[in-house]
Amino acid sequence: SLDGSDNVYVIGNTYVPTLKTTGPAMGTYGSPYLGILGSAGNTWACTFYGGNGNNQYSTSNPDYVAGLAIDGNGNIDVIGNAIDNTGIATAGVYQVSNNNTSANYGTVFVAQFNSALLKKWGTYYGGGISPGAQYTYPGGDHSIAVDASNNIYVTGDCNTSAGALTASGGAITTAGVYQTG
Repeated sequence: SLDGSDNVYVIGNTYVPTLKTTGPAMGTYGSPYLGILGSAGNTWACTFYGGNGNNQYSTSNPDYVAGLAIDGNGNIDVIGNAIDNTGIATAGVYQVSNNNTSANYGTVFVAQFNSALLKKWGTYYGGGISPGAQYTYPGGDHSIAVDASNNIYVTGDCNTSAGALTASGGAITTAGVYQTG
């Protein structure tokens, strides 16, 4: 993505321990990263975001970041999938816990960073694989967008083992919308 000053914003995942990061890293290699390349291509700012890079179950399904959007205030909003239980959520957000119980599935996360790549907030969204709980597939399609009023919109895939979305993992639908289950 580009901002109004032609800075390039990049997201990705890496297991390369030599990725140059600046400022406080919120994770380690194996975690998703967020970077900004200056408009002239001569400056780089980067941070990891996520847990310790190895989820509590398996190193084969790491956390990942899938999309980013830049709001009118220069904040960077990201969406991804977390299997790790640490480093994602901040106090007072929609869902502070990762309800994931499997190495094969994860929980969507949404987070916002300021232009200096400092996390403003992060939340899980759904998760778990117990009956009635929501989970997402690693590698699933997740998108994020921001409107002119800085409202954040997210899309993605979801699955449930009971056929109905419930509040057990953090309700991800709203009563009265087109489809709640």
